[in-house]
Amino acid sequence: MAKPLRRHDQTAWLTHFVRDRIPEQDFPGEDEDEFEYFAGGELDPDAGAFEVLTAIIRLGGIIPGYSFRKGRTTIYGGQPAVCATEMPLHAFATYARERAKAGNVSAYGISFLKSEFYAAGGRPAIYGLSESNVTYRRNDPTCRIIDEAILPVREQFRFIAHNPGGAMRPIDWSHERE
Repeated sequence: MAKPLRRHDQTAWLTHFVRDRIPEQDFPGEDEDEFEYFAGGELDPDAGAFEVLTAIIRLGGIIPGYSFRKGRTTIYGGQPAVCATEMPLHAFATYARERAKAGNVSAYGISFLKSEFYAAGGRPAIYGLSESNVTYRRNDPTCRIIDEAILPVREQFRFIAHNPGGAMRPIDWSHERE
């Protein structure tokens, strides 16, 4: 394996945040079958962050998901994905401490070498689009596919909505760069 490039402005590692599962937020569904599809069978729907971390280790990896917020997937392209950040460990610790009160993150995460994550299909995030009027091929709570004229479907898992200057609802997930 090639040695990763040495950079001083970034880390060679990516970290996947692990948090308590929140059934009402994480697993939408009209019926029990839909709920089970999104919840998966490896853990209880309300498993704690430590249980999630030990399942990742036991399974030998992270199972991609749909990352629901307010009953709607944040993942584009119709396929599940894994989110990670390249923030240095000290920044992760600060972020986790500051956001723990809101229940959004825990002090747990699992890290991977960026080169190995990339070899497994991970790619850098794409923030925002130059199109202001985005049209969708499909846009429902569990599947969001942007028109391919704007972004090819095979790259849509990389897209992250970005509007840090939004007056009513700023959106900034730029800490999740992979």
